[in-house]
Amino acid sequence: MGKPTQQWVSHSEYIAVRGEPGARVMTAGIVLNLLCIGVALSGSDLHQFLIALFVLGLGWNFLFTASTTLSMSAFRPEEKDKAQGAINFCVFFVMAMTSFGSGALVTTQGWAWLNLGSLVPMIIMASGLLWYSHQVKLSRTQHPS
Repeated sequence: MGKPTQQWVSHSEYIAVRGEPGARVMTAGIVLNLLCIGVALSGSDLHQFLIALFVLGLGWNFLFTASTTLSMSAFRPEEKDKAQGAINFCVFFVMAMTSFGSGALVTTQGWAWLNLGSLVPMIIMASGLLWYSHQVKLSRTQHPS
């Protein structure tokens, strides 16, 4: 057997695909996003914006890469390209709409409410992730391999 070809991937994709299970990487992404909210709520100085933006980028990258990898495991190989396109379209459409919405929210309600409002999707994602992890544990105990 020949040596497998090397595939170049980003660091977070490497973690999600080859190392830790996707749910753990998503958990790290949620924790990083919660840290971002905490830093953003701690004040509005330049260093707080820069730290929050950096942590937000890391958290978003972990969440996006791990969730995409996890969702692709639900499709047959011949469906993956179309599914990937549909998922990316939905993600970036929602991202564009929330960018416009956040601009309106920060100008009408303020910086604190924008960040507090960000807790809602984090709680929803954390709840879904807890449910998913519980289902995986149940599946492993009922069908040990």
